[in-house]
Amino acid sequence: MAEAGRSAGLEARAQTALAAEHERRARDARQRAERFMIAHRTERQVAGRLAPLAAQGYTFLHDRGWPGSRRGSRAQIDHVLLGPGGLFIIDTKSWAEVTIAAGRIFRGQADVTDELGGLADVGFSTEAVLAELGLAPGEVHVLIVLANSSMPPTPLAGLGGIIVVGERMAAVHIAGFGRRLTERQQATVLARVLDHFPLVEDAPLEVDASILSPVLAEEQTALIGIEELTQVFLAEMMAEPVEEWMSFLHPEQAKLVRRSFSGPSLVRGPAGSGKTVVGLADFALGDDFSEQHRRP
Repeated sequence: MAEAGRSAGLEARAQTALAAEHERRARDARQRAERFMIAHRTERQVAGRLAPLAAQGYTFLHDRGWPGSRRGSRAQIDHVLLGPGGLFIIDTKSWAEVTIAAGRIFRGQADVTDELGGLADVGFSTEAVLAELGLAPGEVHVLIVLANSSMPPTPLAGLGGIIVVGERMAAVHIAGFGRRLTERQQATVLARVLDHFPLVEDAPLEVDASILSPVLAEEQTALIGIEELTQVFLAEMMAEPVEEWMSFLHPEQAKLVRRSFSGPSLVRGPAGSGKTVVGLADFALGDDFSEQHRRP
């Protein structure tokens, strides 16, 4: 009987430990599910805020694969927009208490600038791919869009020109670039963009909806008012027209603009060969691009 009692006690402890492990895994699964739901809701909300840009000729690519990621990877870019104002690579964040100081971004007291280095690399690699078509580097824009925020567009100096902007200001900011690319140029760029940002293979999250927080499970759609629509369209109308050649260069010109030199350099060529265009395109990128973003 004593032996039987000992065996029962050991089995009881084993089952208790197993139950505790199942509870821990269930708790972790709930937390992961809530994070996924927050991200899902944030992406939908920002997409709604950007929707007025469709009327201006923008093409929306949502949930695209991270360039160069392995097959089956879940890494993705939330939104890629291509339109008359250029190409916009958008990552959404539901961060609160965000401040930007000295070109760095903080969540509360935590400096999270380095977390965005990979996104800056995506912008750089996209410039390189599209330069082969002749798209000037300055026509590729990387944006961090903060949900539920009205922060004006603010650059991160150390990350190759990434712009942080509040959700309510994002569409106005993009519309402000005006019309820099023709429909034909957009079609040319789109073909390469579709290949550069592949589709993400769908892998449904196997989570019982009943375990989700009722607040997180609710869908919240951003409402766009008449005033906000008007601001978006006015931003495009007020943008200064830019000659087509400033946005779309010959591929050799685009590659030359992206090059980094260790000192003064001389660009030689006969009249009409495009020397001035290269110089103006390089100047338009500014010192931040030259010092921070270019790589040998």
